[in-house]
Amino acid sequence: MARDAGPSSRSLRWIAVATVVVCAGACATQRVPLYRWGPYESILYSMWIEPGTADPVDAGERLATDLRAAEAAGARVPPGVHAHLGWLYWLQGLQAEARAEFAAERALFPESATLIDDMIARMDGVAARPQASAPSDAPEAAADGAADDAADGSAADGSEADEPPVAGEEVTP
Repeated sequence: MARDAGPSSRSLRWIAVATVVVCAGACATQRVPLYRWGPYESILYSMWIEPGTADPVDAGERLATDLRAAEAAGARVPPGVHAHLGWLYWLQGLQAEARAEFAAERALFPESATLIDDMIARMDGVAARPQASAPSDAPEAAADGAADDAADGSAADGSEADEPPVAGEEVTP
């Protein structure tokens, strides 16, 4: 009698063992998350999707507590957390704390410099610098308008210079 030309039972056992080892190894590998998100997403959701439902003081305390826990654990926080905490401090009138969080955001994520500069400029009551070039006579007109705004205490956009935006309120550049 002739034997089948198919695989032997010995080679099938080796294939089965190798498959189990590879699968077990893949299951044992844990991916470490890039950032520690903590309550950040839920705070954003409640402040922007459901305006008026979040208290800036409570949200700031939750975010600050999570930042301290992330530091203690050696975990990285995602982009925007320090900027958001700075904004929450600004809403509460805590200018020094806001400035420190804005500086931390800029140090951790240099690509946020334009946003952070604009946030600090708004906090200081200075209109953000224009992005597009203007005609040659525009600087004089802009200077005249800025002088009028400075005289009445309002910013270039008509808002009060030292008033932070309200959560959920649209902010114009």
